[in-house]
Amino acid sequence: MPPKEKYVLLLDIVQGPLVFVVNSRIHPFISSRPHLVSCQLELVEARYPYLKHDSYLDCSNAIEDMTEDEIVGQLMRDTSRIKALLVDADRVKLKTIVAGARTVSARNKSIIDGNF
Repeated sequence: MPPKEKYVLLLDIVQGPLVFVVNSRIHPFISSRPHLVSCQLELVEARYPYLKHDSYLDCSNAIEDMTEDEIVGQLMRDTSRIKALLVDADRVKLKTIVAGARTVSARNKSIIDGNF
């Protein structure tokens, strides 16, 4: 089975690509850990028309293993992959969530705080 396409939120590209992943549901592993549940930002479908249903931005795990060339290449090949910015209310929530996240490094917290 081919890998499932995922939406991601690009948090930074200058200091090295940094992304959070959007999931359609909260994984049971996360659901059983309150400190990880508190790091899930609900993305309401009504605010993001490209979503098929309410979804969750997993702010507990900043992905750093994508390259700038990989991200830029994918977006240049298919600009329809660029969907939207976070609405202001969600940007504020994201900053609050990340500030309290035990699983996000101080370096990444600083990067995210500077970008949002």
